[in-house]
Amino acid sequence: MKDCFEGINVKEFILFKGEEIECFTKEMAGEEVRKTSDTRILRGRVLDEEENGRFALLNRALKAREEGREDQARETLSNYCQLEYLTKEIFTLI
Repeated sequence: MKDCFEGINVKEFILFKGEEIECFTKEMAGEEVRKTSDTRILRGRVLDEEENGRFALLNRALKAREEGREDQARETLSNYCQLEYLTKEIFTLI
């Protein structure tokens, strides 16, 4: 986990539609656990139709496939592949 600030650690998770993760937080003083929160379940959500980006495209493709719209799912995945390809070709890591 990434240490953000004075012992506050964070971890980013990308959850797609239908995925879920159980999480909790705990406070420690040295080796002693002072407080633990209740366990929460976080669920992936479907992004709004207006949202763009690779994860929105993947969620739209999943939704279209679940609804039996295979042609729409293929077209959305094609758009996703094009976006990934163009991003790798145009942008480079510094």
